[in-house]
Amino acid sequence: MASYLYFSTRIIKLCAGAILSSSVLLAGGCAHTSNLSGVAADITANIVTGQDTDQEARLQAALDMLAQDGFEGVVAVSRRGQGTIYRGYGQSAAHGVPGEDTQFDMGSITKTITATLVMKLVEQGEITIDTQLKDIFVQVPADKAGITVHQLLTHSAGFVEAVGRDFEELGREDFISRVFESLLQFEPGQEYRYSNVGYSMLAAIIEKRTGKTYQVYLAGVLAEAGIADIGYMDVFDAPRSMLTRKGEDIPTASWGGSVCSGTLLGMAG
Repeated sequence: MASYLYFSTRIIKLCAGAILSSSVLLAGGCAHTSNLSGVAADITANIVTGQDTDQEARLQAALDMLAQDGFEGVVAVSRRGQGTIYRGYGQSAAHGVPGEDTQFDMGSITKTITATLVMKLVEQGEITIDTQLKDIFVQVPADKAGITVHQLLTHSAGFVEAVGRDFEELGREDFISRVFESLLQFEPGQEYRYSNVGYSMLAAIIEKRTGKTYQVYLAGVLAEAGIADIGYMDVFDAPRSMLTRKGEDIPTASWGGSVCSGTLLGMAG
């Protein structure tokens, strides 16, 4: 799936104690084989969990395997609050070898961002996890009126995975209408099924409750934490963009170069 939220690998913490990455291993990029997800990942996991006594040698071995497997991107490793180690591989950034300030497509990690923003609203008393769709939107169909914020967060609302293509230009209200017209896959709260729709609905709730766009509210929350390098086109910096093997930058590869649409907002992949 395509996605579009950008971040610099130097960013680890988000806000209110939430962690964007695990502060253990953050890798962005691609590889020609799947071998690195085995041995190299196991080596690195041992290092960051403290189960390896020869850490430097083992870490270097893991990083060497990434290079040998054709990995292109950046790896960031941090152990127990120690300084983060960055390594860039390949000529996969707009400026050549990617560095720690290279911007990557976050993919569905964007859902973690959205969940954090939602819990910020809960903290502020704007909503609760039991707030229902009928409390936010008008003319909600009866079968969806009782869907709660908690069910949206936990993929248990019953929504389908998607109601449109990633590159489709679809405004918020048209997106919501399409969601309300869709058929639920099960009774809300009774099952689990991964749904991008649920997180785009959470993004719509954020906008409805705050009176701000998702991007503006996100920027405000990040500013409180002293972070200014996570966002959408407002923070995108073409010279720092990760590139595909076809040379496409993030906006082109991830959402077709069009504006951010309702089908992607808040879920990104």
